[in-house]
Amino acid sequence: SGDYPRYQWTRNQVAITGATGPAYTPPALTLADSGAVYGVIVYNGAGLVFSQGAVLTVAALVAPTVTQQPANVTIAPGLPANLCMAFGGTPPFTVMMQRWDGTQWAAVGSFPIASTGGFCTSTPNLQLADNGAQFRFIANNGAATEATTNAVTVTVAAPPPPVSRLALVANSSANTLSILRADPGTGALTAIGSTGAGAFPYAVAITPNGLFAFVTNLVGNNVSSYSIDAATGAVALVGISVNSVNPYGIAMDPLGRFTWVANYSASTVSAYSINGATGQLAAVGSPVATGLLPYAVAAHPSGNYVYVANELGNSVSAFSVNTSTGALTLLAGTIVNSVFRPHAITVHPSGRFVFVAENGGSSIAAFRVNASTGVLSAPSYVNTGTSPTAVAVHPNGQFVYVTTSRGVSTFSVNGSTGALTEIGSPLAAGSAPAGLAIDATGAHLYVTDQGSSSTSGFSIDATTGALTSLGAAVSTGRGPVGIAVTP
Repeated sequence: SGDYPRYQWTRNQVAITGATGPAYTPPALTLADSGAVYGVIVYNGAGLVFSQGAVLTVAALVAPTVTQQPANVTIAPGLPANLCMAFGGTPPFTVMMQRWDGTQWAAVGSFPIASTGGFCTSTPNLQLADNGAQFRFIANNGAATEATTNAVTVTVAAPPPPVSRLALVANSSANTLSILRADPGTGALTAIGSTGAGAFPYAVAITPNGLFAFVTNLVGNNVSSYSIDAATGAVALVGISVNSVNPYGIAMDPLGRFTWVANYSASTVSAYSINGATGQLAAVGSPVATGLLPYAVAAHPSGNYVYVANELGNSVSAFSVNTSTGALTLLAGTIVNSVFRPHAITVHPSGRFVFVAENGGSSIAAFRVNASTGVLSAPSYVNTGTSPTAVAVHPNGQFVYVTTSRGVSTFSVNGSTGALTEIGSPLAAGSAPAGLAIDATGAHLYVTDQGSSSTSGFSIDATTGALTSLGAAVSTGRGPVGIAVTP
């Protein structure tokens, strides 16, 4: 500061010719320039002052390499293909997605990656005509060479014959599990039976192959395991795990190998391995500490991370997953006071965003996921109305659905930021909507209503996200909360 200051920049205490402005940008640097000390002399008629020296470090630029190749995938028509990979070298990278057009690799788009490690990205939505499409990815960081992944093939499978799915509903006040049949064409529900559950059954999870279901029993302090015969509608108890304390939420490994359960009053989360032949659960080590009073759990689609919403901790705990055992390790960077009394959590199909229903804050918090570490960034929020209880993402990733006292609301998803925008007005779903589930095709959505002890069904317009009621609600046992649908 002072009158009419003048500047002279120095390198290793030698004046740099022509460097007499308030800022200085050196010419192109090489490794030989590493360790050079830069400074500036500022002077006017009243005197001069020397800055402290700044030591320049020139790091060697390591060209990118592919450390994890993307894999071939099969999807249904109208959905994007989620492709996961990893690059080594010096970040950041610019990654280009290319598609083979029959004669050459054509650019589809590009995006930045800030660090090394695994990440997932999505292709545009693909149709039956895109069956056999090939994609590859090229990473560039300014080095002399780029890194190109193997080409992957996306199989777009013709829709299978209509499947008659089952919806399983946990009736918290009746200690039962309702079994509902979904019409393969319309999605409309019909009650076909029930089976016993533990004390105060709350949440339901079903393995990806549809053969087993797991129900948390909040007062029973255990998790019930069931076998499922979707053809006959038979659901039979096959085992009970006792390694839980007031279990609330439950999450399923995307490959069906593990499940994770929030132990509410113990403020821990338990990991279980699933016996693929019998459906029996086996505890994986000891429960791991979470925030205060964990309520809901969600698994990342890569299977590498698990997220726990802590009701009185007002936070979301992030864990890495040992993909061999299912064991969890707490990640650094939990954002305290980021959500108010969260009651539900889900992860976007791309793995890039986590959405949390703030039952106390009457909003949905949208977190961004660090693709390399799984750590969450500070969220954005959107108002939902009073006391949201459940949240789910459409399989195409374009829409989020939330149950509140107003009914079920629809939100569009900003694919770049994860920000939500409400579409239209909420639709009625009973007097006390509690849980919700979307079937694997994204064609139908179901909402449990504790007030009327029933479950409502809606069809989904995959283009607009709009919901249309499937008619009268179907009766369940008393106090239905959790719901899950077989694939």
